[in-house]
Amino acid sequence: MNVKERNIFISVKTLLLILIVIILLATGSFYYLSEKPQVIILPVNTPVATEGSIKLLSTATFYCQNNRTIAAEFFETNAMVGAATVGSVNLALSDGRKLELTQTMSADGARYATADESFVFWNKGNGALVNENGEEKDYKNCIIAAALEAKSDLTRVYAADDGSFSLRLPGFGTTTNTQYTTDASYTKSVAGATTSHGVSFTIPAMMASGTNLSSDSYISIEQLDVTTCAANAFMDTEASTSIRMLGEMEYSFATSSEAAAGNRYEEQIYALPGSKPCIAVRYFIHSTAYENYPEGSITAFKRTDLLAEFDRIRKSLVINQ
Repeated sequence: MNVKERNIFISVKTLLLILIVIILLATGSFYYLSEKPQVIILPVNTPVATEGSIKLLSTATFYCQNNRTIAAEFFETNAMVGAATVGSVNLALSDGRKLELTQTMSADGARYATADESFVFWNKGNGALVNENGEEKDYKNCIIAAALEAKSDLTRVYAADDGSFSLRLPGFGTTTNTQYTTDASYTKSVAGATTSHGVSFTIPAMMASGTNLSSDSYISIEQLDVTTCAANAFMDTEASTSIRMLGEMEYSFATSSEAAAGNRYEEQIYALPGSKPCIAVRYFIHSTAYENYPEGSITAFKRTDLLAEFDRIRKSLVINQ
């Protein structure tokens, strides 16, 4: 074999070796990629369920005696007590304390407690009670208030001392001239020589000023212990009743009006059938005869606007029975 032929042989041999190496590398890479476990990297914002995950169900503020409040956040969890899934609640008390409680077993309502049972929060219907070391102490007769709707001026909350109801009122000022006046010892003589008891909210004096509306007009929440809860039970004269569906609420409705010596009196009653004791909302509107005033001396009150405000207050009523 001459030199030229030897060089050609070496070149071919080299090429064959390079080709074999390439084939081996390709085969090894395929084997490595096919056998190595695949790693999946999740995006940062991908939610990953964990055993301790929780879901916010609702929030509520409870109003208690002596102007105390409890802000509550209710959560759904996948924690188990026996065979039941239980939730939890985060509480912010008006005295500055904050607690995270786990739901415990209860035959009535939703009961939450610390591990040592030194603090118990028990939510039943629209109300709640708090036991601290086995007794009701600072947070008594608590009841929720209706949620404040967007752009609503019903920023004041009234909660009855016995926890039986709450409602919202316009947040005008801080004086009797600018805010509704509360009478928690209000009574009213009604049919059958009986008396209803409740709380009245008299209109702010500024609403009547310069008009023929009298400043003793009011809206009230009243109770009667009667067999049949109907609106005419709250009237002191004969009155027919009708059933009205207003939103999701059903009312027994009655109305009356009378005039005497230049005064006009109008009453509307909205009773809640099935409530025990029977609960009703009364609108009492007292006005004087506009035509009896010198021309231009006063402005006729806007009855439609007053009724609309009473309606908004009535809709915010929350009862706890």
